[in-house]
Amino acid sequence: MLKRFATTIAALTLVMGMSGCTPADADKADLVKALKEDGVSDTEAKCIADALFDDKYADDQKTLNEIASAEDESDLPKEVRDAIDDAIAACKQ
Repeated sequence: MLKRFATTIAALTLVMGMSGCTPADADKADLVKALKEDGVSDTEAKCIADALFDDKYADDQKTLNEIASAEDESDLPKEVRDAIDDAIAACKQ
């Protein structure tokens, strides 16, 4: 679970910060692509992105920004870590 969590954090950071765009410019498709490049299956990647972007944090750009800027899971509030863990667990195949 921890490896997949770290992959998700790394993908979010890459997607939301790499191109110099503001975090609001990141989209779900970019996260799916980054997760897939890190070895997550297409189905799991879409599921995780849906869970974070559409379900849990659809109207919470501040939290998506926090996730994007985290270098490590310990940088995130427990509630956010739990939500990511839940998304990963629910999407695991």
